[in-house]
Amino acid sequence: MRGSRLLALLVLACAACAAPERVDDGRYGSYLAHVAAADSALRLGELAEFRRWLERAPEAERGYEWRWLDSRRDQALASRALGCGAVLALDVSPDGATLAVSCGDGTVLVEERETKRELWRAKLHTDGVHCVRFDPRGERLVTASRDRTVKVWNARSGELLVDFDRHGFPVWAAAFSPDGERIASCSYERPSGTVVGSVRVWNSRTGAQERTLEAGVKPLSSIEFGPDGKSLACGSWGFRVFVWDLAAGGEPRELAMPDEGKYNAIDALAFSPDGALVAAAAKDDTARVWRLADGALTASLRGHSNYVNAVRFSPDGATLATASADETVRLWRTTDGTPLDVLRGHTESVRSLAFSRDGARLYSGSNDGALREWDPTTRAYDWTVLETASSAYWSTFSNDGTRLYTCGYDGRFQIWSTATWEQLANVEAHPADRSCHALALSPDGATLYTASYDGRVGVFDTVTTEELGRLEHDVGVYTLRLSRDGSVLAVAQMNGEVALWSTATREKLGLIAAAKSPCHDLAFSVDGELLAICTDTAKLGLWDVATRALVRELDHGELDAHSCVFTEDGERLLVGDGSGNVHVWGTGDWRHRSTIACFNGSIDRIAPSPDGRRAAAVSRDVALVDFERGELAAVVRPHSGGIFHVDWSPDGHVIATAAQSEGIGLTDDRPIGARLAALAAARARAAAAYEWVAAGLDIAQRSLAQLRDEVRADGSLSAEERDARLAALTRTTGGRSLRVLGYLGE
Repeated sequence: MRGSRLLALLVLACAACAAPERVDDGRYGSYLAHVAAADSALRLGELAEFRRWLERAPEAERGYEWRWLDSRRDQALASRALGCGAVLALDVSPDGATLAVSCGDGTVLVEERETKRELWRAKLHTDGVHCVRFDPRGERLVTASRDRTVKVWNARSGELLVDFDRHGFPVWAAAFSPDGERIASCSYERPSGTVVGSVRVWNSRTGAQERTLEAGVKPLSSIEFGPDGKSLACGSWGFRVFVWDLAAGGEPRELAMPDEGKYNAIDALAFSPDGALVAAAAKDDTARVWRLADGALTASLRGHSNYVNAVRFSPDGATLATASADETVRLWRTTDGTPLDVLRGHTESVRSLAFSRDGARLYSGSNDGALREWDPTTRAYDWTVLETASSAYWSTFSNDGTRLYTCGYDGRFQIWSTATWEQLANVEAHPADRSCHALALSPDGATLYTASYDGRVGVFDTVTTEELGRLEHDVGVYTLRLSRDGSVLAVAQMNGEVALWSTATREKLGLIAAAKSPCHDLAFSVDGELLAICTDTAKLGLWDVATRALVRELDHGELDAHSCVFTEDGERLLVGDGSGNVHVWGTGDWRHRSTIACFNGSIDRIAPSPDGRRAAAVSRDVALVDFERGELAAVVRPHSGGIFHVDWSPDGHVIATAAQSEGIGLTDDRPIGARLAALAAARARAAAAYEWVAAGLDIAQRSLAQLRDEVRADGSLSAEERDARLAALTRTTGGRSLRVLGYLGE
């Protein structure tokens, strides 16, 4: 199966590379082929191929799509080679201060977790060490090895305390009892030529054996005491988990792996912190979870494409982490088995996992010899979703990039800080049954205009969220746009007319009778003299804003224009049609330059990137269009349903999409480590700003508007401090609750 996938990928890439040469001697065509092949390999889970295609893409052509893919190549916060072969096992001390690592060459090392300073390193076994565990007090370590021994060590010095050699075959795992007085280790025996799974329970301080347990006819690969110390569980290569009641004695309970026609030997297991669940990792590419009270199988975690080698619960039990030979770590929601994230970065099979005791970090070890560190609480590895209470219709960034404004079906608009992705405000702008489905923001970011089927355009102060006025229309409003200088607001009415308003006086300047049905989209030229209007006709009209006269019509077959936008330099007009194409016109001669096929459905919105190299066009997915060359560069899929709107952050890193069923999607081309570091710094600034608000601002004596103006005029503040204070002021306008999926976790 994996070979056929790889063959298909190679055929795809080679076919793409065989495209006709361009004026750049085929370099750009080669780049597109490499990006397409890398994207396909990533979707198929062929990570080595993904890296190879990405690395070989011509550097001079690399754009947003390459950077976004590259940000998914290694998503670890930190990574380092340990120099001791495969990293087979990990554990964090109970106080969270120390990390223990065991390796394929018999080495064990112990280090301070935060500083990464090694306390000691030694080759303690003659073969691979498949298990390393702290005792409940963090004073001792137990190690189990293929060399058939289990040993207990002083965790601070590495001094040997106990050498247990009662196993006759390789020992795959060992565990301290919750009170630290016993150790259980598992292996197998071969009496009379057969195989029997074998457990030995012994005194952790003297090495005296206390009891022997047997189960199954295959080696036992993993072992755990229940949190209360009353039960002991083992995973078996005989496709089942055995659970002993240590007090009652007798035969173990058996939790059998479902027979799905694949080899499903168990390699690892873990108890949930409350002891209610046991999870097992198996060679059928799946991890499974059972409820111990009745033995019911509650979840089958599918998604890995190769053996699952390790499984660990987070300290709060809410998250389950799995590690696989497919080079990835996956995170799952414990309650229902929902997949949360795929963590990529290792270049060989991932063998071991360990959570920090506070759950804020996850560590993984691999056959590639590297130890990697992850943030398991964030949901921002591939993209972030800002949750909204209803369908999201619009997402637009402020010109300074500090705010994201969104609105939806429930008639409300939201203000988000782009530094912390905290929701600063959630305001009722229109009746819930009439929707709020379009926004326009003044260039200075001070005023927000909202559109609704109730026929009104709301005018709001963006810091105080106070409603400053309303622009009344005889019929419902479909969409709206501001001129680049913010002086004129164009409002598309449901009857096909476009009303023009002066934003300075809030007086209507006149009407453009553009169509007999709602206009799909509007776009002002950069100089504000022309307004492009998309209608259901086969032509797109260009209207003189001052005279409201039609000056030109653009057509290209059955155009059916659904969206339009002028590029930042004003030299191109991009038009999305109802058939999924983006058309490019030059504004100098109004000559049609190219047609770029993107989707099968209509293109609802287009947004050019700030650097002028790409435009994002949305339908069900996001098409990244190179409008200069007339090419589709890539397709990004941040949502599973339809997308209504798209915008780029001014720095060009983030694409925000408003989706029918999934809120606001954020696609970011920066490495997650850089994003999370920026987030931490922004949170610190936000905390200081909230303290400033709480430190005695007399809001009763000065209005929020006055305070806003004072903050903006304070030259002693850095740009980041000024923004944090404005955000804190916005947040004081109401005790609004927030729930953010993504950077802020759950």
